[in-house]
Amino acid sequence: MTHPAFPYDDWPADMHPMAWVFLHPPTDVEAGSMPINLNAQLMNAFAKHLFDDLGATLPATEPRTEELTITITKKDVGQVFDKLIDDTAPVHVIRGALPPGLVLSHGRISGTALQTSVSMLTLQIGPQVHYQRSLNGGPLSNHNPGRWVDIRKPLEAPPTLPTLADLGSDEANALRNLSDEQAAAIRALLDARDEQRATTPEEVQ
Repeated sequence: MTHPAFPYDDWPADMHPMAWVFLHPPTDVEAGSMPINLNAQLMNAFAKHLFDDLGATLPATEPRTEELTITITKKDVGQVFDKLIDDTAPVHVIRGALPPGLVLSHGRISGTALQTSVSMLTLQIGPQVHYQRSLNGGPLSNHNPGRWVDIRKPLEAPPTLPTLADLGSDEANALRNLSDEQAAAIRALLDARDEQRATTPEEVQ
């Protein structure tokens, strides 16, 4: 069973079903910090502790946006405001600002209104990010860096890789005749390119 934040059905069978949550978790991307790269043993151990032993769950809420207008009139000032948005999934304000005195916590907007205002909000409900797998066509694993991207950014599918049958005879023969050292050098260059792409922040339009 896939999750909206990880819509892939080829997660390795020897990995804990929820260990993907620990795939290359970002640190301070804006400051240029590299994502954390945990080994498979740690990922499985953390997942077992969190989901099996402690009983944590990850809501599989499909991501959606909602528009909300909050109007605070004179008679509302000083009064308690309380509105449940969704207590089963993350909720974030992605456009607009809450009225002074109100806060969003655990899917609920609440507080005491401090002044008259009209706030037009766009709320993002559900997972805020999803996992973009590496585009090199390799398997999902801690050794094949992908990246977590904004849920509003569509995921890209790895390009269809050409086979020897798709190449001309000269190109196919050149690949067949690569030495082990030459093949390793090419793989290293491709891995470096993928790592650079995976760690370069992309702006969501």
